[in-house]
Amino acid sequence: MKKSISNSQKFVDSSNYRFFGHKPTAQIDSNHSALLFPNWIWEHNCCLRLATCQKQSFYGKYVPNLEIGNEGGERLKNPFIRVPYLNLLRNDKLLNSILLLSSILLSLFLLELAAWWLLPPPLDGSSNPADTCSTITGWQGKPHYQTTVATEDYTHNLTLNSQGMHDTEHAQIKPDDTFRILLIGDSFVQAVQVAEPETNHQQLEDWLNQQAGAKKFEVISGGVGGWGTGQQLLYYRANGRTYQPDLVLLMFYMGNDVKDNLPGRGVTVEGYNCYTPYFVQPSNQLDTNPWFFAPGLTPTTTQRGAIWKLLNNILGRLYQSSRLYAQLEPLLSTPQLKASLLDFYLGENETFSYALDLTIALVNQFEHEVKVDGAQFGVVLIPPLSLLDFSQLSPAERETIYQEIPGMRRAEEIPSPNEMLDDRFSTLELTVLDLFPAFAEVDPTGQSLYFGNDKHWNQAGNQLAGETIGEWLWQERMVGLRSE
Repeated sequence: MKKSISNSQKFVDSSNYRFFGHKPTAQIDSNHSALLFPNWIWEHNCCLRLATCQKQSFYGKYVPNLEIGNEGGERLKNPFIRVPYLNLLRNDKLLNSILLLSSILLSLFLLELAAWWLLPPPLDGSSNPADTCSTITGWQGKPHYQTTVATEDYTHNLTLNSQGMHDTEHAQIKPDDTFRILLIGDSFVQAVQVAEPETNHQQLEDWLNQQAGAKKFEVISGGVGGWGTGQQLLYYRANGRTYQPDLVLLMFYMGNDVKDNLPGRGVTVEGYNCYTPYFVQPSNQLDTNPWFFAPGLTPTTTQRGAIWKLLNNILGRLYQSSRLYAQLEPLLSTPQLKASLLDFYLGENETFSYALDLTIALVNQFEHEVKVDGAQFGVVLIPPLSLLDFSQLSPAERETIYQEIPGMRRAEEIPSPNEMLDDRFSTLELTVLDLFPAFAEVDPTGQSLYFGNDKHWNQAGNQLAGETIGEWLWQERMVGLRSE
């Protein structure tokens, strides 16, 4: 049992103790906070040498049955000796663990500093110089970015606004007598292939204001290249809803938005990877809080416990700020989940089926959160150029494709991807516009709607999309126009 000691009992006077006729080589240091016993052994449930310990700090303890001895094994037992500040020279596992952990953390801190200041980025360049990393969506447009884009298809000046969007500036507070529409999507909404006045969101705004009376329409772009539905939902939660939109339109691109909701997707920004957070739907129940991708850990698509998710997200968050972790990433192996629109026809990829069900659940959750905010919600399906081209092939041309890819023959038996999505979204009582019919009606031998190499809408495609959406909103009575 430990006993307290008074100030008068704090210090041991070595002259009071003799060891076989000799004073023990014990001294009190000048600060009266330690005893020096070089080359002596202290025993208290263990035995430790002091030969390598020129100065040992002790904390006040009352130690019964303390033995002092020399290296020859001789012992002098001094029961109930009060030793100043004795924390004990013993094998303290807790203390050793703390020291070990402290050493590891200090080493990691120094390595982190070296990674920040001394090591070059582990990767080369950027996937897109207009992107910057985001802790919310993985990546976003770079605020106030300006450049001249020049490709085989187009050349024009590109300017992103303060939010990193290809749009003009918009005040957070909605002006009076203004109906706000927020378009959220990927590169088709961002529309860097054309100048800002030619984008589909601006074409929609212009068309609505031409038809409107006293009411003013304002259309805000919330599109970034490569974003999936999960990222678009995260953007709405953090930024989109702050604009107080009256209507939110989710611009869904059938070409890749399904697979873009799988984990492990990222872009490279100035030599470092930026990964998107992802959602999980185990047992057909959507987890509405995102997971953060952690290189080296296998992404989950099944039910995992709260502790595992917490550890995963700690590592995922750590990766977003750690240059040391980023340097180690090329050495880490992370399984990749893959799917494509072709899997819709082949019908053999369980990953695609999971991604499709997850996407439907995300859109349903998106609508729920928008309506909770008091706004309307609608989905616009964007057809990929490959799907339009396929629909216009002759039977003989289709047969050639079926010979090369036998699984594609199912296209003659099942609904097209846009019809399938329209049906599933409508089952959830969502308001849906499929742009496929409007784009398919345009004579492919006449005016093109897509850039040939880029596969995105050109000026005519953006204009057709904007005007078609405007007419649909009017017909669905989602907006009020003068002609009503």
